[in-house]
Amino acid sequence: IDGLNQALVYFGGLPQIIQSDNLKSFVIKSDRYEPTFNELCIQLSSYYGIELLATRVAKPKDKASVERHVSIVYNKVYARLRNQTLTNIKQINLAFKPLIDQMNDAKMQGKSYSRNERFERDEKPHMVDLPAELFELKKSTLAKVQRNYHVILGEDWHQYSVPYQYVAKQTQVVYTNKVVEIYCESQRIAIHRRDKRRHAYSTFAEHMPEKHKKYLEQRGWDSDYFKTQAKKIGPHTEWVITQLLEKNISLNRPTIAV
Repeated sequence: IDGLNQALVYFGGLPQIIQSDNLKSFVIKSDRYEPTFNELCIQLSSYYGIELLATRVAKPKDKASVERHVSIVYNKVYARLRNQTLTNIKQINLAFKPLIDQMNDAKMQGKSYSRNERFERDEKPHMVDLPAELFELKKSTLAKVQRNYHVILGEDWHQYSVPYQYVAKQTQVVYTNKVVEIYCESQRIAIHRRDKRRHAYSTFAEHMPEKHKKYLEQRGWDSDYFKTQAKKIGPHTEWVITQLLEKNISLNRPTIAV
């Protein structure tokens, strides 16, 4: 999916059709007329509004241009990099791109135009603009709401809060690399930004029962808090509260006998 997304970004738009070979990660069951694609590829197709096609088994003519260009890329790109040592995908991309661009900008054999010129003239006008967000892989798992009104996403062992009324309920957690959505009986009850910190918590105050909210507030009840609240009432109240707080502080200070 990430490879397809990056290809679409490189082309700068959406084609009307994506045609694949019969690789298992794309086609569940091959068929001459109606191949069966896996659920993830169907999601991608629906998201982008692209039709999916697959080549027929043992019919290389269905992808003749692709097979020919594999050979061209090997000769014009791979061969020129054969003496370089590349250790990661970033280095590979940096080395490949200028050679790919050079190949596509060169005039095709026996033609007065390049591959890029042909693409801009014949194909790009029929492409649709990419959406603002690329398609993301969505995963799904079941999780029971714990007594602390959180569900655990086992992939990261991170806990996400839901409204406390759903304690002990079974939920479905649908998540991407960025977002975690929690559903109960087809109703979305919480949405969080994905956090991959292991054994940590993502908690919204509105999901807490009242006594937990009060406890959370009390954790911030220091002298500065009371002075700020008193100031909102008026200067006299602020003075009284300040005197009480300072008196209490002085009474609690340790005494040293000399």
